[in-house]
Amino acid sequence: MKKHSAFKRIIAPVISGAMLLNIAALPAETAAAFVWTGGTLINTDFDDGVGLPWCTYATMPARLKWDVSDGTYNIEIVNNGGANDGGADRWDCQFSHRMLEFRAGSTYHVHAEITADCDGEIFTKISALSGSKDLWLNAMGGTAEASYPGVEELGQAWDCLPVKKDEPLIIDAEFTCEKDCESAQWAFHFGGAGQYQRTDCFPDGTKLKFDNMQLYDVESGLSGSTSYSILYDPHEIAVNQLGYFTDGVKTAVLHRENPIEAEKVYLVEADTKEIAAIFDLAPADADSAALDPDSGRYVCQIDFSSFVKPGSYYFSFDGQYQTDSYTFRIWDDIYEGVMKDALNYFYQNRCGMPIEAEYITSAGENSDIADLAHAKYAENDTGYLQDRWVKQYTGMTDTVNETICSITAPGGWYEAANHTKSVPTGAYAAWLLQNLYEFSLTDGSAERFSEKAGEVITPEHNNQTPDILDECRYELDFLLDMTVPEELSSYRMQDTLISELGNGLSIYSSDSGQYTGMLFHAMTDSQNTNLAEHDWDYAESNIYREIKRIVK
Repeated sequence: MKKHSAFKRIIAPVISGAMLLNIAALPAETAAAFVWTGGTLINTDFDDGVGLPWCTYATMPARLKWDVSDGTYNIEIVNNGGANDGGADRWDCQFSHRMLEFRAGSTYHVHAEITADCDGEIFTKISALSGSKDLWLNAMGGTAEASYPGVEELGQAWDCLPVKKDEPLIIDAEFTCEKDCESAQWAFHFGGAGQYQRTDCFPDGTKLKFDNMQLYDVESGLSGSTSYSILYDPHEIAVNQLGYFTDGVKTAVLHRENPIEAEKVYLVEADTKEIAAIFDLAPADADSAALDPDSGRYVCQIDFSSFVKPGSYYFSFDGQYQTDSYTFRIWDDIYEGVMKDALNYFYQNRCGMPIEAEYITSAGENSDIADLAHAKYAENDTGYLQDRWVKQYTGMTDTVNETICSITAPGGWYEAANHTKSVPTGAYAAWLLQNLYEFSLTDGSAERFSEKAGEVITPEHNNQTPDILDECRYELDFLLDMTVPEELSSYRMQDTLISELGNGLSIYSSDSGQYTGMLFHAMTDSQNTNLAEHDWDYAESNIYREIKRIVK
């Protein structure tokens, strides 16, 4: 089997962004497949020491500590965030449960018990993850006049619920859902003061306890099973879903709650439903079918390395139906197409030009390529250097200092999480792509990057330059535009800029030419857009672009 050394070098830079969240103790069999049982959405008392799928989220500079003990989910507010500290608002600190589903016309019961070691207030709501609609706001909220401007249509439901020291706040409410929602969350917000939060919800150092969290369909009630099941795999036999190399090692794992008896398992061809091979499982007392102390399940390894016929298969205990494993491939190159799709990431994240369907390759199995095409974002992309750093500006242009310096830097790649164009991140990714092409010249695989091969497809196709280098050039032109202007290189400011970490950062000096040839750190929105949303329409809003500190 031929190894593609060039391919290995592209994997790391493709994963260029991530969301970090705090998760309480997680059993070994836990993974992302959530299953509702007995009509119950949530019934969590935390008595078993497991916090999932409840999670804490903190937006810098906010910071939380948490643990699950003594039957409660315990959160300490280390930093509550808020606009005065460089944050945003009450949602800088959050405790939430995601992946919930609601049906129009159904009535749901909501219950929660929250205790704090000092006076404060908390806001809770159930809403679509997309942010497009709220399903329920605050059990005690009403329709009277709201005390916060700009959200009059929500009435008192937008106000927080008061919490008294050491007195449990008990929420008991019912609501009827007006619209279907397949991806929602139940969240509690308790961050600092901001535009929609007049005072800090709680002072730093406050300790909160959450208990008896319930959310269920009233018609179904809590009959039957009252647990929110989190399963490792809906099938008993876990396989490599991507597949196995024809001549490579092939293993699958059977996992059960009860001891595994001696029996047969069938390897079935997915297309024809014909049995391709039969394997004998070891009895429960064998080493290969022992109790795994980490997961608490009995496991048995199935080694089918001897089977070398290419194709698509699944395991079945009855030799017919696909109920016991996912379908997987046995193939000479199971990574076929992965690098092409990975390299297409960069084109799809270009700024300053329309993204057209004919150049999109990595739409995914369940996506329409046309859905990913869109008009150009940030055609001019001019950002202004500010004399101070804050997490979010008010959005009003009269608070923006446009006199120090401006940079127009169209082009380049957006980062994975928002519409920031970071110089260090982009420069590193561009170097890796160039390094990938350079190594392909030495190991004889450069042909795969030729325009004829089509491993990379860009609008610059047919210009006699490998498209992987055309993609690099798109980022390099942006990097050159981010160069510190000569007239600014010796400028000295009265105040220091403040970095994201809150440290004083003096980026200017009276030494003439000290910053000549250096680059600004990033071009970013003064107020970030959410994940998977297109950029701000700057002509219709007061949001502006800003350039960050100089890269040293």
